[in-house]
Amino acid sequence: MAPYRFWSMLAVLLALAAINFLDLRQSEAAGPFYVIAGEAYLRECPGPDCSVVCRLYRSDQVEYLDTNGYGWWKVRALRNNAVGWMTADLLSAVTPTPPPSPPPYPGYYYINASRINLHTYPMYSSGVTGVVQLNERVEKLGDSPQGWAKVRSLRNGSEGWLLRGYLSLEPVSYPRRSYTTKKRSRPAAPTQKKEEESTPSTEKAKPM
Repeated sequence: MAPYRFWSMLAVLLALAAINFLDLRQSEAAGPFYVIAGEAYLRECPGPDCSVVCRLYRSDQVEYLDTNGYGWWKVRALRNNAVGWMTADLLSAVTPTPPPSPPPYPGYYYINASRINLHTYPMYSSGVTGVVQLNERVEKLGDSPQGWAKVRSLRNGSEGWLLRGYLSLEPVSYPRRSYTTKKRSRPAAPTQKKEEESTPSTEKAKPM
């Protein structure tokens, strides 16, 4: 009886192990799965030294095909049907949360100086394409590394470059001083030169 009981218990344990294995495989194959890394490689075999089949990116979907039991899954990329191996820790059954987008940059501003020229390029030496005035509303179109902004006037549609410091999110009460304004010294009074007038001799020679 003892040998029979032993083999019966062994058969039951093997059956339970097989069921658990099948449940595990079914749960793994439930997919689809999503790439959670910013970039991942699909390889020809389960190893970091294997050749790369293709490159996958965050949120790419893959279908589970097999596992080697050591953390590598054989998958099929749904984007291009490429088949290869990748580590399971790079995959998730839940769609990855996209990284938070930066807050929207306001696109409309007010001019905070009395009168500013718009330039063809972000430099003072370039041509002038238009003029904007105090509290005029403009749309920002771009930036330059040198601190300039390209804007479009909502008044007349003229476009050009100006320094970003001339832009404010709200209208201003007083204009700011222009970056290019310099104190002008009061011109000196012109020197009055005395002209020496030669007085012609009007005396007539007395008759002898």
